[in-house]
Amino acid sequence: MGGLLAYVSLQATTALKRYAIVYGLWAFGCLIVVFAAGYGLDAFRTWLMFRYGAVLASLIVAGGLIAVAGCLFGVAMVIKRRQPSSASQSTSAPRGLPYSKSYSPASMLAAGAAAAGALTAAVIVARSRLVRAILPGHSRP
Repeated sequence: MGGLLAYVSLQATTALKRYAIVYGLWAFGCLIVVFAAGYGLDAFRTWLMFRYGAVLASLIVAGGLIAVAGCLFGVAMVIKRRQPSSASQSTSAPRGLPYSKSYSPASMLAAGAAAAGALTAAVIVARSRLVRAILPGHSRP
């Protein structure tokens, strides 16, 4: 009996290690894709900077990112509002919860990400030389 338990334990451990390696490689690959996208975005901004100037290039890139974010948000809202198919309704859990769920983890994560993005944008704008030059009471650097 001890040999069977050891064999099952070894098989489970091997499968878990394999899944951990696969998901780790996927996560690392996704991280490399994010870095590559940032590098490409920086190269695009540099090309725009030499063509149109630094401020206009930054505004073009920021506007493009805002447009992409808006499109993704719109797609997410369309998917959220679409009714699930009848097959998924029959296999899903019952709709009535015994308590009201005021905030889901996904909505809390989205709110935190939005707050972090807004704070980052506010800091960048506040530290901008152009904004400091326009505001009254600040001398031009």
